[in-house]
Amino acid sequence: MKKFIALGMLIILLIPVFIFRSQIQAFAYDNTHSSPCSTPIRYSIGTIDPEFNLTKKEVLRRAQTAESIWEEAYSKNLFQYDPESSFTINVEYDERQGLRSEANELRSELESEQQTIDERVKSFNQESAQFKSDVEKLNSDIAYWNSQGGAPKEEYENLTQRQEELKKEQERLKNEASTLNKSTDSFNSLADTLNQTVNTFNEALEDRPEGGLYTQHGDSKSITVFFNNSENEFIYTVAHEMGHALGMEHVPDKNSIMYSQVNMVLIPSQFDLNALQDACREISIFSNILNNLKSVRFGQQNKT
Repeated sequence: MKKFIALGMLIILLIPVFIFRSQIQAFAYDNTHSSPCSTPIRYSIGTIDPEFNLTKKEVLRRAQTAESIWEEAYSKNLFQYDPESSFTINVEYDERQGLRSEANELRSELESEQQTIDERVKSFNQESAQFKSDVEKLNSDIAYWNSQGGAPKEEYENLTQRQEELKKEQERLKNEASTLNKSTDSFNSLADTLNQTVNTFNEALEDRPEGGLYTQHGDSKSITVFFNNSENEFIYTVAHEMGHALGMEHVPDKNSIMYSQVNMVLIPSQFDLNALQDACREISIFSNILNNLKSVRFGQQNKT
C-alpha cells in the first residue's frame, strides 16, 4: 500500500516539472525567435510636395487603405500609424511625374488643336467646293452669252460683278489654305514635342521602373511616392513599398502587387501571399543579428 502511495506522490510531483519545462521551452523559443510581423510597423506621414495638391489626411487615408491589403491577407495588424514614428511616408514630385503631367497637357492641347483644325479643314473643303461650282457656273454663263454674240448691259455687269467676287473669294481661300498649312505645321511640331516628351518619360521609367521607393539607412526607414495620377495608383505604390518594408522581394508574376513593374493590382496574388508568408516567418534571433550586421557592413539598403 505504501508503494502505491509513493508512486502517486511521484507522479504528482512530476506534473509541475513537466508544466514548468514546457513553459521554459516556450519562453526560450519566444526569446530566441522573432518575426518581422510580430509587432506592427509604425509609420508617420512625412513631407508632401505641394505640386500634388494632397493633404496629410488624404495621404494617411490612402496609406491605411494600402496597409489593409496586407493585413487582411495575413489576418493581423502589420502596420500602425504613429505621428511620432521616424518611419515616414513621403510624396515627392520627381522628373517622371513632371514628364507625365507635361505629356498629358500636350496630349490635351493636341486633341483640342486637332478638333479645331478638322473643323476648319471641313469648312475650307466645303467653301472650296462651292467656289469651284461658282466658277464653273460663271464660265458656263459667259460661254453662253458669247455664243449669243454678247450679253446685254445688265447681264454683262452681273457677270463682271460675279467675276470680281470670285476673285476675292479665291484670295480668301488662298489665305485660309496658307493659315491651315501653318496650323498643320504647328500641330505637327506640337506632336513632335509630345513624342519627345513621351520618349523621355519612357527612358526615365527604364531607369526607375516603379512609382515609389522604400529606403532603409540603418534604423531610418522611409517610403517615397513619386506618382499621383490616380488614387488607385497611389495606393498600389504604397502597398508595394510596404511589402518591401515587411521584407518581401519582387515576384515574377505580372499580376502581383510585388511585381517589379507598375501594374496597379490591389488584390494580392498567390505569389504575393507566398512572399508575405515567407517574409513573416519566425526566424532565430541570431539570424536577425547576422542580417543586421550585414546591413551595417554595407551601409544602406534601398528597394524599389
